[in-house]
Amino acid sequence: MADDPKDYEVGYGKPPKSTQFKKGRSGNPNGRPKGAKNQATIMHEIRNEKVTYKEGNRTETVTKEQLIYRQMVNKAIAGDTQARRDYFSRMDSIRELEGDSGYPGLNRENENRLAENFMNRMDRMKPKPNSTNDQDSWPINLIR
Repeated sequence: MADDPKDYEVGYGKPPKSTQFKKGRSGNPNGRPKGAKNQATIMHEIRNEKVTYKEGNRTETVTKEQLIYRQMVNKAIAGDTQARRDYFSRMDSIRELEGDSGYPGLNRENENRLAENFMNRMDRMKPKPNSTNDQDSWPINLIR
């Protein structure tokens, strides 16, 4: 009979029945309670809360995060150098994450392709190793 404790073989990967976890009981009863939120979740919820603000004669409802960015941009426009620095730093980070070089029509993929084409052209323009006359091995369109 397999349920008989005498028939159960204890060994590597087979702890004694008395020390095994019981069904329906946690191995860490004092651990994090179910439904508890971590810091990232709490911050996400807070920054996505809606707030109503008044700008001039109109009121608008936006998230707290959007309002922070609006305030930063408005301060930068008003001449706050720290806000300007923060704005451009964030824009550079966003462009880097999106793969945008800041130039229209260029993204990471296009930049890599252009760099690869350039390197290939440079390799083709190198003098041939067995050439006695260096000038003969260079392409004519290079000497314009």
